[in-house]
Amino acid sequence: MHLAMNDLYIITTAICRPKLHTKCLLSFADDLRSQKINAHWFLNIDPALGDHSKTYENFKTILKGISHTVTSPNEPCFFTAANGLIHQCYNEISKLNEGGYVFWLEDDKKYDISFNIQELIDSDYDYIGFHPNHLFEFSFHPSMWSKQFFLDHVYQPYVLNNGKKQDPEQLLIDYHRNKRKENKDHFKDVNRIHFNGVFDHVGREWNEQNNIKKWNKSKQGSSISYENIS
Repeated sequence: MHLAMNDLYIITTAICRPKLHTKCLLSFADDLRSQKINAHWFLNIDPALGDHSKTYENFKTILKGISHTVTSPNEPCFFTAANGLIHQCYNEISKLNEGGYVFWLEDDKKYDISFNIQELIDSDYDYIGFHPNHLFEFSFHPSMWSKQFFLDHVYQPYVLNNGKKQDPEQLLIDYHRNKRKENKDHFKDVNRIHFNGVFDHVGREWNEQNNIKKWNKSKQGSSISYENIS
């Protein structure tokens, strides 16, 4: 239960790799605590690859003192995870301050450079991307979306998709590509900023170190399995 309005919602899709979660997310959670950010973390843990209970217990340690909601489905599905978290966030959107942000942060993005989180929350940007500016090709790289940007440009495409399973990132890419075909100025007036080096995508490195094949993700987003090749 939320006791106060939030300034930041965090959305994370995860699979069972607790050591990586500690490496990637603990320092960010520490900054939330030390900077006293009024945040709520929405987390989905898909039962893929490892021990689900150990992953959940580890997340309880990482998120200690931070308001959070954990979803633990019976079957892994990247689309269902993303779709569910986005709708959860929407269902709680009235408890996010008007100037608040939604932060998309996947479980294999390592937090390398500490920053003043509240300063960005207090800004007037629509989109804050922690990745190179790629002419606004939509992606699930770590990004902070203003409340209105989330409603208009993230949640709305999922509503229109009506639960049809597909790659959840590609869903947004295709939606906004089509919008740009209809209107060349789509996203032109979005007030945005990009920062490089804050997060490092260490998932690929982790796969190699653990002899895991590349993520096997079907076009429908229903395959989330890894295969050990040792």
